[in-house]
Amino acid sequence: MSQNGIESTLSASNLPDEQLQPSVQRAWTTGILGTGIGASGLITADIDHDGTVEIIAGGSTSTFGGNSFWYVLKPNATGGYTQSWISGLYTSSISQISAIDTDGDGISSIFLGLGDGSIVVYDGKTLEQTTLLGPTGSAINQIIFADADNDSVDDIVVVNNNNLFIYDASSLTLKHQLNYGAGDVRVGNVDGDAANEIVLSSGQVIQLNGTTATVEWTYAGGEFGSSIALSDVDGDGIQEIIGASAWYYITAFDADLQSPKWQINTRQDIGTLQVADIDGDGVDEILYGDGQWGSIHAYDVKTLTEERTINNPEHGVTNIAISDLDGDGTLEIVWGSGATSTGPDYLYISDLATGTQEWQSSHLDGPFNAIDVDDIDNDGTQELVFASSRSNSSYGDGIVSIVDSTTHTSEWQSQSNFFGGTTWTGIHDVELGDVNGDGVKEIVVATDRLYDGAIYVLDGQTKQIQNSYFYDQGAPMQSLAIADVDNDGTNEIIAGGSRAHTGAPGVYTYILDARTGAVEWKSINLGGYWSSISEIEVGNIDNDEAQEIVAINNSLFVFDGKTHQQWQSSFSGVTSAHLHDLTLDGKQEILAGTNSGQVLVVEGQTFQTQQSLQLGSSPITGLQTYDFDEDGTVELVYTDSTSVGIYSLKHSMTLWKSEVLGASVGNNNSLMVANTDADGKVEILVGTNYTVVEFEVGQLSNPPAIAQPIPNAITNNGSEFTLDISTSFQDPDVDDDLLYSAVGLPSGLVLNPNTGIIQGTATSAGAYTVTVTATDTAGLSVSDSFELTVFNLIRLTPGKDTTIGTTAPDEIEGLAGHDLLYGNQGNDWIKGGNGKDRLFGGSGNDLLNGDAGNDDLNGGIGQDTLDGGTGVDQLTGGAGSDVFVLRSSSGIEKILDFKNGVDRLGLANGLTYEDLIITQEGSRTTISDVNGVIAKLWRVNVSLITEVDFVAV
Repeated sequence: MSQNGIESTLSASNLPDEQLQPSVQRAWTTGILGTGIGASGLITADIDHDGTVEIIAGGSTSTFGGNSFWYVLKPNATGGYTQSWISGLYTSSISQISAIDTDGDGISSIFLGLGDGSIVVYDGKTLEQTTLLGPTGSAINQIIFADADNDSVDDIVVVNNNNLFIYDASSLTLKHQLNYGAGDVRVGNVDGDAANEIVLSSGQVIQLNGTTATVEWTYAGGEFGSSIALSDVDGDGIQEIIGASAWYYITAFDADLQSPKWQINTRQDIGTLQVADIDGDGVDEILYGDGQWGSIHAYDVKTLTEERTINNPEHGVTNIAISDLDGDGTLEIVWGSGATSTGPDYLYISDLATGTQEWQSSHLDGPFNAIDVDDIDNDGTQELVFASSRSNSSYGDGIVSIVDSTTHTSEWQSQSNFFGGTTWTGIHDVELGDVNGDGVKEIVVATDRLYDGAIYVLDGQTKQIQNSYFYDQGAPMQSLAIADVDNDGTNEIIAGGSRAHTGAPGVYTYILDARTGAVEWKSINLGGYWSSISEIEVGNIDNDEAQEIVAINNSLFVFDGKTHQQWQSSFSGVTSAHLHDLTLDGKQEILAGTNSGQVLVVEGQTFQTQQSLQLGSSPITGLQTYDFDEDGTVELVYTDSTSVGIYSLKHSMTLWKSEVLGASVGNNNSLMVANTDADGKVEILVGTNYTVVEFEVGQLSNPPAIAQPIPNAITNNGSEFTLDISTSFQDPDVDDDLLYSAVGLPSGLVLNPNTGIIQGTATSAGAYTVTVTATDTAGLSVSDSFELTVFNLIRLTPGKDTTIGTTAPDEIEGLAGHDLLYGNQGNDWIKGGNGKDRLFGGSGNDLLNGDAGNDDLNGGIGQDTLDGGTGVDQLTGGAGSDVFVLRSSSGIEKILDFKNGVDRLGLANGLTYEDLIITQEGSRTTISDVNGVIAKLWRVNVSLITEVDFVAV
């Protein structure tokens, strides 16, 4: 994830080789538009080059303050707009959003200026972060695209309160930094010369040519305005500076005359300034929005009279954008409103010519604690039903939304006064189920009516309120379940209450008749005074004839669905629960999440804690289970207030965890796992403080494994070499293809990534450690290493030869004759051939093979292997841990310096320790078998030689 909490590639952490890693992708997100809509920027542009104009804006999760997230809106089939993408929450507020096509390919880059001075750049098509610039020292006030340094190439121009920064638009490298700051900046020709000027709202006009900056004018009256624009308002071919003060005045300046030109008096404070030709006469009009209530005003710059007024239904205007949004040839005006009051915030779209409102956004207030999925209208496809807590800055009811779970198109959304404007504590839960036995599922909503407990039942097809039930005073309903808890053949509604004020009688769990809403049973007062039943789960945990109700209110409470017998846990800090038969004994266990990051597995009959899983240190706010890999063992899906993760019960670790999604993630009952769209993949749905997020979980991939270690290999310099390493790897997933890569191969050898065959002719002798990695289609991998020795081949004559090897590994072949062979340095392989040969390994780990004849072998320094071959040979290991090779019926090996506990005796050609006869002859130990003497160890007592001194070779 980036440092600003934006979506990034999802990955598993610290996975062992045997672990499974799920392929998880964010499939869909929707959320609030927030408050202060467009305060950091309001853009209308086809940012992804798909032929439709998008709206890009920022929003906030708090009533006042800077924007903390941003989003993209796309037109929908009903003439409105739908969020197509929403960012994560930024730790530093968003102060400016700009969309710039830096390379002319039709795809914009989205530039976000942040309060800490950083600039984050996103690709307009993929909406993935591409660049991070800064920080520049203080909040970014403006980002524009213009030729600021007069090199005939447009630049990225950035200003904060202290400095002006000019970046190369292609490389985003800093070209210039000027020590002039301002709240706004524009670039244009404002004095009629051949060059552009940089105009700062603080009152400076600067010309930058190359690296030379000249201040051409400093307005003696101070700043030009809080915000500025450039436009040729008098038709003289030179742009004028238009400056809007915070209050009462919009002033035009002639920079060529270094003088104010004219001024418009406004009725009140000015929220935003824009210039655009709205009537097609070739001359821009000045548009501004009132800072409080009021309207959007358009002024004719020739007559300085108000040409047009568009009513603003809400409080103040944050920003204005003008565009032909729907491609009908007429302009629309878009503006954000409501930021300057505690009331609702909306985005408005109106026809610019007539002022007729075409669209108004809805103001939803998170968190989204209520989510469920089912086919509520019997159309054969599932619907996703979710509810915001409140609306209209908490002045309106929570809003229930229904979207098609496959296409995510909106099917229905309630109005902000759907429940009469009386859900003062918000909507806390929704459950879908057939509560009246008519074969159609209803939407059951847990909330309040003026603080009193309330449950509303909505018809799944008509979406109208079918029944309204009201309960204890001051006791909002917090949680719901629908089940036949007493096995009488009809469903009950099980509800958990809370306390909103001192008039409430208590905090209870209720069993309600699903058809009538009548209370069938109510628990005793549960939990603390100011508390709530945050979650209800129903299942058979003891395998009796009735189901049990599991309720959470800091502790676990369990009620028999028929007898209502109660059990309460001795432990507290419970934050979530889920029921699942983990042991496959027909009884569900209780999985209880705690505020310390644990999940406790509680047996349903004895209520003993069978297992404690530590998933982290943050509260576990939601729990679900699903067998993603269909291996018979479920995985645990959990939320921890900020993220959602998948935990392997088999391997006792987290397989995957999302980026930070926000706050209140998975709270109450806002985590679901289901195959919502019948595509064979499972979805995870989770609510946060400002979004509903859907992840799609693909096939869990088993990592490849090592079938057998890659054997060490040898070759000669200049010789053809082939080694198939694919047989050393296997992948349990039948659909996976492995790709191979290698590190450490000598020059001349290459690995085919598809076949796993190493092939070629090595061109450089040496000892190489080669590491081969096999990677599957999910990106999981396993590696193995082997030693590859490339010898420098020295082949002598059949006569009597003397040679000294190189510093590289050598393969020296003496052939026939009495040879004198020196390995020198390197790990050498020296073969005497026929004749009475003398072999010296030198330094390095050498293999000395005397072959036929009575030979003299001296290993030298290193861990050497000495094999005399046939004949009576004399072997001296030298320094290091050496192996002396013994064979039956091959002559006698005279071993002159065997060091017990350091050197080893290698048994070749099937010879075993049991075949040996070991005796003492004077100061020597003799080793024989039935065929005669094999070896003699000089100055070694027979008592020292045991089975541990022998190895098979």
